[in-house]
Amino acid sequence: MKILTIGKGAREHALAWRISQSLQCQELFVWPGNGGTSQLGWDVSLNAERLVEDIVGLGVDYVVIGPETFLAQGLVDDLQSRGIPVFGPTKAAAQLETSKWFALEVMREAHVPRPTSFVFSNPQAAVTFAAGHGKPVVVKADGLTGGKGVWLCHTPGEVEQYANLCWELHPNKPIVVQELLKGKEVSVFCFTDGYHISSLVAACDYKRLLEGDQGPNTGGMGSYTWPHFWKKPLEEYVLEWILKPVLRSMSQKGMPFSGMLYAGLMLTKDGPKVLEFNARFGDPEAQVILPLLEGDLLEIMLACTKGRLDTVPVSWNRKRQAVGVVMVSYGYPNEYESGHPITRRNSHDSKNALVFHSSTRREGETLVTDDESGRVLTVVGMGDKLFLAREAAYSEVGKWDFPTAAWREDIASGR
Repeated sequence: MKILTIGKGAREHALAWRISQSLQCQELFVWPGNGGTSQLGWDVSLNAERLVEDIVGLGVDYVVIGPETFLAQGLVDDLQSRGIPVFGPTKAAAQLETSKWFALEVMREAHVPRPTSFVFSNPQAAVTFAAGHGKPVVVKADGLTGGKGVWLCHTPGEVEQYANLCWELHPNKPIVVQELLKGKEVSVFCFTDGYHISSLVAACDYKRLLEGDQGPNTGGMGSYTWPHFWKKPLEEYVLEWILKPVLRSMSQKGMPFSGMLYAGLMLTKDGPKVLEFNARFGDPEAQVILPLLEGDLLEIMLACTKGRLDTVPVSWNRKRQAVGVVMVSYGYPNEYESGHPITRRNSHDSKNALVFHSSTRREGETLVTDDESGRVLTVVGMGDKLFLAREAAYSEVGKWDFPTAAWREDIASGR
């Protein structure tokens, strides 16, 4: 088969890496790609304004979509209408991620545990509520914000500031205000064809820029798996009371969800509650869970698309741990420099480390930082114990260098 992977981040590099290992993958294309994906297949040049026509002209047999923006735009629907099978949900099903209000309605109908939530039609209504509520709340924009559309507010003034920002980002869209939950956060992933669900995998990510979870929110500074608290009873609860009811509700709505379903959970004293759903692999979580996937990723994806996931075994290596550290350009997530050469001090590859590229490109034989996102590399270490995986990750981080390189030193340190 000829496969096209769409995206340019470390998540897409990890996806392309696993897809390239499939015996069914004869030829692999990546668009737009990066300095890492170019070593796995062909980085092709497609025109974003006539993307569907260009993909049809490429003659591929299957398309794998990484970023949520293409799902929100309905690329799955457009390609399916041209007879090209795709891994990922339709535009309607992707609303689980693209609309906070829609996801809350689905959870309400499915009786899924979630924070106490309120939806307002304008910023002033949210501010009026906060003034009388008297407790810290979370303000969320109803739309895609690159992982940066959630704000923890402790005063009515902060609510006003961020409710207005929601309005700027997504004019005339609902503003979601929720109770501020306390507990451990965990990201849970499953493959699904809309009716059948794979075994689950869980990971923890680090959203704040600085150590100790300080500084601004980012697209993710690191992640690890497996969390020590991810035990069988918790896994069974999440499957039976969160994932199955949501997928059943989506099917009943006539918009079955096929692809990778990602639930962001808070483990509270009252049990797990859903903070959000995403309609694709997480980044940086994909970089730590894909190395632990046992079996053929492409075969599993095809089974999801064909509605035959029950015929393909999906399992994850529970005896291995993985830790991912994101190296960024200093200044991220705000202004940062790009175009700097990236070097690796030691030419010997480590059997316990992988490096997935994000904001990189190749200028001849030289690898340089790109200006796409500010997140440059995700360095993943693996081991039989979490501390061994962490040591492998930071050992590999120390071998890479580029001017303005920055990273957190505390990924997976506190579990």
